[in-house]
Amino acid sequence: MTDGVGRDLAERVKEAVDIVDVISETIPLRRAGKRYAALCPFHPEKTPSFFVNPERQFFYCFGCGAGGDVIQFIMKHRGLSFAEAIRYLADRYGISIPERSTSSNRSSSQKNEYLDLLEKAKNFYHHTLLYDSNGKKALDYLKSRGIPEKLIRDEELGYAPDDWDALVQHFRQGGLDTKLGEEAGLFVTSSKGSLYDRFRNRVIFPIRDTRGRVVAFGGRSIDGSDPKYLNSPETPVYRKRALLYQLDRAERACRSAKKGERHVFLVEGYMDALAFHRVGEYRVVATLGTAFTAQQARLLRRIADEVILVYDGDDAGKRAMLRIFPFLIQERLKCSCIVLPDGLDPDDFLSQRGWDEFELLVAKRTDLGRFVIDEHVKIWDGSATGKLEILHELFLLFQNIADPLLQSEYMRLVTERLDVSPDVISKQFRKWRGVKAKVSLPAESDLVVTSTSEEGLVKLLIKYPYFVKEISEHDFNRLLDTVTSAHGTILRGVREEWLFRKDEFDIQRVYERIDDQVAKAVLSRYMVEDSVYGNTEQAFAFFKDYLAACLKKSITVQREKLKERLSEAEQRGDFQAIRDLLRQLQTLDCHFNKGGK
Repeated sequence: MTDGVGRDLAERVKEAVDIVDVISETIPLRRAGKRYAALCPFHPEKTPSFFVNPERQFFYCFGCGAGGDVIQFIMKHRGLSFAEAIRYLADRYGISIPERSTSSNRSSSQKNEYLDLLEKAKNFYHHTLLYDSNGKKALDYLKSRGIPEKLIRDEELGYAPDDWDALVQHFRQGGLDTKLGEEAGLFVTSSKGSLYDRFRNRVIFPIRDTRGRVVAFGGRSIDGSDPKYLNSPETPVYRKRALLYQLDRAERACRSAKKGERHVFLVEGYMDALAFHRVGEYRVVATLGTAFTAQQARLLRRIADEVILVYDGDDAGKRAMLRIFPFLIQERLKCSCIVLPDGLDPDDFLSQRGWDEFELLVAKRTDLGRFVIDEHVKIWDGSATGKLEILHELFLLFQNIADPLLQSEYMRLVTERLDVSPDVISKQFRKWRGVKAKVSLPAESDLVVTSTSEEGLVKLLIKYPYFVKEISEHDFNRLLDTVTSAHGTILRGVREEWLFRKDEFDIQRVYERIDDQVAKAVLSRYMVEDSVYGNTEQAFAFFKDYLAACLKKSITVQREKLKERLSEAEQRGDFQAIRDLLRQLQTLDCHFNKGGK
């Protein structure tokens, strides 16, 4: 079953079955206000913390964090894949499943044809780079970036000529199937029906699967044109969210590593990964132009005992590491990070300072959970409200940690940084999970408490998505820089669904498009809680208050960054920069005093 057919059938299944009926066949459900409650089937408990919202067709456990729609429940309860869960429900409720079409039923021999064409394309690009005069500028570029010819040959890097159909013509001259080449992501059909090369005037990086077979390409612009990086689309042989650049080499390197050295470096780009290869280190992988996924975390757990993040030392790099943490911790992977100095990326650092200095950073690497805590505490404005918001953000990140020792250590760090006792934090966490000690069943009011302005804003936009039109593009981007990764994912999904669907807005579609499992769990919880805000007018008043509070917080984040830059300018003795930064801080303070507007 292809993904497209799977999504269509999934919608039919969810329209045909009632989540209450499905779950009640497994566990006894008890009416609790507008919801149903039960003892969770996924973890031992004495007090019901498992809730089902029949109106929205979602379930969520406030004890263990399991949540989702009826398909997610069947997947988790019966240990089935997405397609298997759909088939189980379809069979159980008499829903017909369409036969697979010829185009979607890719045989092994046809996949081999794709792989063969991709291998031939790789050879064409590689030959052009090394032996064609058109490839000289690309070869010069790679050498200027410190990539020696031996590494170019070992990695079989290539060059796509600055021509609309160089590879198309090469295929035709060789009698190769250009239609299959298009399906393999090599070509694109124009609006006029002509075929042209996807990659043009770019350095080419072959992307291999775990068996070392070329399944896709990444192309880097060498003339400054956009996009800087262009990647193959998903094809019958390539799923970018289920692969990592250089995974095959990293797996072999980790397999032969000594005990205690079975770690892998995770970097952001092709050139960063090759910088490690340049110095003889092959325990390195890079993402493929998409956000890090749970599938990629599972791949890393299979090959390594520890993941060491080495991202750019700027704010964007730090935010990326914060987003990756929940995926790694869910897989019980030991994870740490290296924050590079002076805003350098891994390629720059290894080129300028060498492997010996990098090994010193490896020896001093920071536990990723500790880094996450410190990055959140840095923006605390000293207020009690700010402390509560930071604590809630950390709760969202840490709630799925299964290791009690790790939980205890992170709790200790949070108590130290925020000067809050462990008992208070534990009590607050229990409140956010919706579980109260010595209470047989949470009351209706226990499920509708909103702890922070950020959480309140997200919940309101889920229930009143048309409020999103009241947020300007500028303010929305400010929100994304401030809120947690999970909330940011939900906000983007709600905004996109509203802008394109408006009156046909469907929160189920938002849920289905989200890949981030933490965001899915948070959205499931909010869907089950179904928070109450009175009538629309009262809800809009809440919305304005929450939005103002979040925007005010974004100013706190900006102020912290300016203070860091001011400190650096003072160390350099750059008086012009000091004056400019003080002026910017003064302007921010004025905005802050006006409520963040």
